[in-house]
Order: sequence, then structure tokens, then C-alpha cells
Amino acid sequence: MSKKPIKRLAFENLTIEFGDKKIVDNCSFEFPLNRKIRMLFNNDVNKYAVLHAFTQVEGITQGKYFFNEDDVTQFSFEEFMSYRLNMGIGFSTRGLLHNRSLQENLLLPLMYHKMMSMDEALEHLKKFYEYFDISSVKDRRPAEVGPNMQKATLLIRAFIHEPEIVFLDNPEMLLSKGLYANLLQLIDDQVEKGNLKHLFFSTEDEDLSDCIADGFIIVKKNKFEFVENKKQMRLAV
Repeated sequence: MSKKPIKRLAFENLTIEFGDKKIVDNCSFEFPLNRKIRMLFNNDVNKYAVLHAFTQVEGITQGKYFFNEDDVTQFSFEEFMSYRLNMGIGFSTRGLLHNRSLQENLLLPLMYHKMMSMDEALEHLKKFYEYFDISSVKDRRPAEVGPNMQKATLLIRAFIHEPEIVFLDNPEMLLSKGLYANLLQLIDDQVEKGNLKHLFFSTEDEDLSDCIADGFIIVKKNKFEFVENKKQMRLAV
């Protein structure tokens, strides 16, 4: 299955529920694209549930969620896959299979979706290993390496299939500050190559935000608001 380009991301009258609680209530919003956007969440909004809804189309109980002009709330898992293949996800510390090596974790999506041959995939991975220097531990399982290398693997996995759109939740969490510059380089390289077009991320690190963000989305239960700069962001939060 081939990737579908993502030219529009929007929702209308969207409600997201987590458990028995509404965390987004009847909101409409058009995502700004071709930018690197920091998302800030009000205290009464469950960040993980919102990001999970946007990337997995789960927890949406009302409204429409558009990729291009397709309302993907009506899509089956298989129908959504052509968009999902063009999306990268890096959520805090979740997602590594503990019974597989770091390299096997990275190979899995490439092999499962038949994006390239094994030889091509192994060669492809080498370029990404260089960003976080994980070549020496690539054959170890997650429990056999430190949190820093686990997080580096999760970040690589978000970009390994060269998606157009990437969602990152706290990319700095568990990542040593010495590797921040490598993360920035990875993002810049993917943009320069024309792969990465739309980045949405959350972070608690203001310095990292200053280096990446060229816009902000403030997420409230009843409203999503886009602002251009940090001064406007402080007024809106």
C-alpha cells in the first residue's frame, strides 16, 4: 500500500472522550501545515488521549476528522492505513517491544508494510543510527539499555519511514541534553530532504521549543487556538 500525501488536516464539531469524560467538546479547527508546531494543553485536557485520537482515530465520539477531504472517522483500519503510513509517532516512552532488539523494533514497520527489502532496510537504518550513536547497542533489547537509548530508538522509529507528518510527545523526556542537537539535526535533515512537511510536538523544555517551534496550538476543552509567536502564546494560555 502506498502513502497518501497529506494536504489538509482538520476537524469539525469534534468530541473526544477518555473513559467516561469528555476531554474535547464540540471543537472545530484547521491545522496549520508546512510548519513545526508546539502543542500546549490546558490542565483539564488529557494530552495523551488527544494525541492518541489524532494519530489512531480512537476516542472520537462525535464530529468529523479530515485528512485532505476524507473524513477518516468513517474509515476502516485498512482504509486509514494509506494515511497512517505517512505519519510518524513518538510518544514519550511507549511503544518498544521488549522481546525484540532495538534494531528489530526499527525493522518491524519497514518489513511489515513491505516498504523495502531487508538489505535496503538495514542500509537505511545506518543513516539514522548516526544521529543518536546507537549502533553499538542495536542488538540489545530495550531492558538491556538505558532510558536514553530507548528514547533515541523511539525517536528514530517516528522518522524511519520518512513520513510527511510527525507527532512527538515530549521528545526531550529521557533523552540526554547532549543529544538535543542531534534531534534538531534529524528534524532539519528530514525537512531539507522534502520528507517531513508537518511537525506537531509537545514539550516541557522551553529551550528546545525555541529551537524548533514556528507556531503554537493551545488546546482547551472547548477550543483549539493557533498563534504565531511566543508572546501571543503566553497571552492565550
